[in-house]
Amino acid sequence: MNYKMEYRDILYNDEQLGPYPDHLLKRVDKITTEFVGEVKRSSPTQFRTKGKDPGKKKDEKVVLREALCNVRDYLCGRDEDLNTKRSAPAKDKALFPDDPRVMARHMKSLGYFLGADAVGICEVPEGAIYLDEFDLSGRPVNVPFKYAIVFLKRKPMTTTIASSGYDYMYDPCSHIAYNQLGMISESVSEYLRLCGWDTQVNNVFYNAGPVTPLILAAGLGEGSRLGIALNPFFGANMKGAAVYTDLPMEVDKPIDFGLQEYCSNCHICYDACRSKAICNGEKTEHNGYKTWVINRQKCSAFGQNHVFGAGCGRCTRVCPWNRPDSTPEHFKNWNGSIEDLQASVNRRAAYLREHDLHDPEEKTNKWWFDMVREEGKFIIPAATSVTMLDE
Repeated sequence: MNYKMEYRDILYNDEQLGPYPDHLLKRVDKITTEFVGEVKRSSPTQFRTKGKDPGKKKDEKVVLREALCNVRDYLCGRDEDLNTKRSAPAKDKALFPDDPRVMARHMKSLGYFLGADAVGICEVPEGAIYLDEFDLSGRPVNVPFKYAIVFLKRKPMTTTIASSGYDYMYDPCSHIAYNQLGMISESVSEYLRLCGWDTQVNNVFYNAGPVTPLILAAGLGEGSRLGIALNPFFGANMKGAAVYTDLPMEVDKPIDFGLQEYCSNCHICYDACRSKAICNGEKTEHNGYKTWVINRQKCSAFGQNHVFGAGCGRCTRVCPWNRPDSTPEHFKNWNGSIEDLQASVNRRAAYLREHDLHDPEEKTNKWWFDMVREEGKFIIPAATSVTMLDE
């Protein structure tokens, strides 16, 4: 049967699918983070912070983050087994075209239709599955699948630029992206199950493993000094999720946009890090990779214990790859030049250094109140500025 029916040329040609021209990026055979040993599966418990400042009020909580989490739990039933809500894979598979490239473009188009900012496909790396039998919520982790469809969602740019990165709004910006990715990944998973393919999601609701190895393998980013993946178009101001499946699809190659050399020479994230958790030196070996290693305990402890108790993303906020001139419209006429890409990043870096790494918009474009819960009431803390936090 000829499945190349009229009006479906987009599945067979080379036209850009998503909002960003990722098809113009340089593709390489392996990720730019060097392998120097065996990559071992990690445990989700190793990322938990060991202890908190005993002087910190335990009932302090950000109200907008709580609202977003409540909506998430209402929609997805965080305290329930999500597998009981998902459809069982259909007995008979849908008559999809027997063409991995067509199916890859089909699934990417679905991801973009649902609101993803970037979509890539890879074979599931060993490091993308947690070692433990259960995730942090106590649900079983079972990933016997070959492929991963990986989705990125950019955090709200206008709001993140107006945030310091460790004020009240940092966490809600993350949870907006998490909630959107939850909808995207769960919808794709349900679609494939109804079409006869089994799946498992990897998102904030059902965390089967770290997402960074998937982002690297799927050609959506490179490893950075931040200790996380960084996308060439919107930096590290993003979150990721994935759907594992055995649906045959063409996989994407990793990308190289010169980030390893750039991060070797740029130390803005280190200079802006309040906890000094970011590495200021050379790469070191970590779990089979040669990379910059972040001190997660220092990072998490500061995020939990500073005046707002709302986490910290100052490094992603000030990273010059997170820049205003990076909307899809800005790349409408981009020809794939790495030099042009890095030129816009350099302009952003110069701007940040000129203003002592504090964007003037941090003081002018805040639309929110820095409310936290204290003794059962939501209040605005006395320290509501970067200056006061520094004291």
